[in-house]
Amino acid sequence: MGIPEISLTESKRCLIAKVASGLCLATIPLYLFMLLMGIYIELAVQDKMSLIEGNRNALPAFMIILSIFGVVANILGARICWVVHDSKRRDAKKKYLKIFVILSLIICICVFVSSMLCFASIVSLRKLFGKGILASMKKYSTDRHKKHVIDLLQIQYECCGSTGYTDWFNIKFASKKYISDDYMTKEEQEIYA
Repeated sequence: MGIPEISLTESKRCLIAKVASGLCLATIPLYLFMLLMGIYIELAVQDKMSLIEGNRNALPAFMIILSIFGVVANILGARICWVVHDSKRRDAKKKYLKIFVILSLIICICVFVSSMLCFASIVSLRKLFGKGILASMKKYSTDRHKKHVIDLLQIQYECCGSTGYTDWFNIKFASKKYISDDYMTKEEQEIYA
């Protein structure tokens, strides 16, 4: 079973080429939006990297690289499709059209994978941030940088703890050097020792 032949008139070929060129140009703003989202995610997560327990998420870098690649490919694709609509220049650019179609399919697959990674990484990032916030809270009284990051995070997002305010009940959050032994019981002195 072979591929059926399709016969097109010259005017239909020109129309299809112009529409394809327009679609290539129409996708460029979407790739630019994806680029901006990748940069935003990278910058938003960058200042909270010290709170992530485990490996760094590579999704923003993947989104940035893929969107730049998509913009360049669609600009070239729009140019190729526009040139192909002219019957005099079609034969010289026809070989590039096949390459562009294959490249477009690869980019579509990568965009699909990227979108699935976005949804999958939400759960992963929540777990990593949860563990990282708890680990940082345990160092709250001894590490000034962790204290500053936790304070800013809780002020910015109006939250308390990792899962709730009860997280602070099991953590020594006051430094021993700021607490006087005169006002503590023996049990409290052992806790903060």
